[in-house]
Amino acid sequence: MLIRTLLKLYVISIILVFSTQCIYLTKLDAAEDLLDTSDSILIKETVNNAVNDNRWFNASSQEEVKSILDDYYTGPLLDVLTADTWKFVQQCTDWPYQVSVEEVKITYLTNDSAVVNASLKDKDLYTGNEIHGLAVYNLIKTENNWRIISDKYKWE
Repeated sequence: MLIRTLLKLYVISIILVFSTQCIYLTKLDAAEDLLDTSDSILIKETVNNAVNDNRWFNASSQEEVKSILDDYYTGPLLDVLTADTWKFVQQCTDWPYQVSVEEVKITYLTNDSAVVNASLKDKDLYTGNEIHGLAVYNLIKTENNWRIISDKYKWE
C-alpha cells in the first residue's frame, strides 16, 4: 500500500514538472508576445541605437567615446570597445560604411536579462555594395536602462 501511494505521488510529481516545463517552453517559444512590453521596446531601442549611433566617429577624447558607448554597453565590453574605438578614431581614415539593423528579435527575456538576435546590413556608401550579417547580443537591465554585456557577429 505504501509503495503504491509513493508510486502515485512520484507519477503526479513527474506530471507537474512536465506541465511546468511545457508552460515555460511555451512562453519562451511565444517570444513575439514580448513585443508590446516596455522592456522589449527598450531592449530593441538599445540594440538599434548601439548599431546606428556613430557619434563616436567625431569624438575628441577617449572619455567622450566612453560617454557615448556607455548609453548602450556596460562592463568589460564597454572598456574593450572604448579602447578599440578610440584607437580607430585616432587614425585619419575615411569610413564610407553605414551599418544598420534590419530586424531585431528577442529570443530570451527575464526581469533583468535578455538575448537578442539581430540581422544587420553593412553598406559601402561609395560602391553601394552590401554585406549582411547576424548578431547576438546579451543584455542586462541596469539602473539606467538595458545595456549590452556581450556581442557576437557573423558576416556573410
